[in-house]
Amino acid sequence: MKDYGPAVIDTFGQTGSKDNTISVLANFSRYAAEGGVAPQMYISQPTNNIHYSYYDCDPTQLDMWQPDGTPLVCTNTGKNNLFYIPGSLGKQACPSCELARRINTVAAANKPPFFITVYGGLKWTSSGLDPDLEFWTLWGDTLAKLDPSIIAIGAQEMARLAAEARSVV
Repeated sequence: MKDYGPAVIDTFGQTGSKDNTISVLANFSRYAAEGGVAPQMYISQPTNNIHYSYYDCDPTQLDMWQPDGTPLVCTNTGKNNLFYIPGSLGKQACPSCELARRINTVAAANKPPFFITVYGGLKWTSSGLDPDLEFWTLWGDTLAKLDPSIIAIGAQEMARLAAEARSVV
């Protein structure tokens, strides 16, 4: 972390309750800060994904904060699975329509300010993929279908804005 400076850390599960997870991440933040590399944000993995089912991130609360103010943003799942796209989209006539529907549904169910993560699995090349699932095509087509109030940003900017949003919540 010190050499490359990632500001956003994925959490791949802690045993026990949400409170236990918060304390584990708080300890990680404290020790990382002592080493000069404190994360600016954590992004959780979904609770109902078979590989990470032991992680207890409250699906009704997408955004949480560490005691020191470091954001913990949950990856929303369930019917609106936004984890490992395009694998979760399946074979559809319009994959970007489905992805936009999922994001718009999550956005409509939450009061701003909040953050939605669309996590991983986006392929960078079209080799072996349906052309509509190629990264740039899928992402460009999806962005065009999102509610106009949704602003797409990268993880670094999300880390900054999530920290600022705490004062608004």
